[in-house]
Amino acid sequence: MKYITYTIEDQTLEFYNSILGRESVVLNGKKISEKRSFFGTEHYFTIGEDNYSIRPSLDFSSIWGIGFKLHRNGLPLNISGQRVKKNKWMVLAFVLAGLAIGFSVGYYTALLIF
Repeated sequence: MKYITYTIEDQTLEFYNSILGRESVVLNGKKISEKRSFFGTEHYFTIGEDNYSIRPSLDFSSIWGIGFKLHRNGLPLNISGQRVKKNKWMVLAFVLAGLAIGFSVGYYTALLIF
């Protein structure tokens, strides 16, 4: 799922993350970094002569609860990206799946204890 899109030096940078924790950074439609992480890991890449890094982090003020720290040559970049609007149906599906899993675990744990 795409979380955010940045425009840097007329280049389009996109950040994706899957339910299974696979993070991907895509520059102009080409995947330039892919790592597995559930809590966010730093991705390094270059655009022209400059070295960049992007790292997702927890941010409860954002729509998804995820913020991004973007650096150019080690210095923080203060640019805003275009965040993807959340899909209400997908959020509802995740909440219902979480409730179902939680109920099942609780129910079978109670059966084992009692």
